[in-house]
Amino acid sequence: TDADQEVLEIPADEAAERVVNGRFDVILDVRQSEEYKLLHIPGAVPMPLNTLKEGVREKLSNPAASILIYCSVGSRSLEAVKILKDMGYPNAVSLEGGIAAWDEKGYPVAK
Repeated sequence: TDADQEVLEIPADEAAERVVNGRFDVILDVRQSEEYKLLHIPGAVPMPLNTLKEGVREKLSNPAASILIYCSVGSRSLEAVKILKDMGYPNAVSLEGGIAAWDEKGYPVAK
């Protein structure tokens, strides 16, 4: 059943609420650095998808960490969540719709 499916992504509203309440240990931006420089979620750590595996091992020693991952529209971050789950980080979720959905809803962004 669907209920047994792991949650891979959450909508912007839920993500924002969790961010505000400090429920994520880390927010990862898996876009390229040029994209990050233009616009990102405040406090997000830039970690382009192609550097994810090395970067996570280096920066995230706690496999139980609660991780929010986002990209532009949600496809790269979904891929990143699957990579992290395979690496033994079960609490990673992707921001559905990416920063585009986040920004569209008026949630805070940094430049």
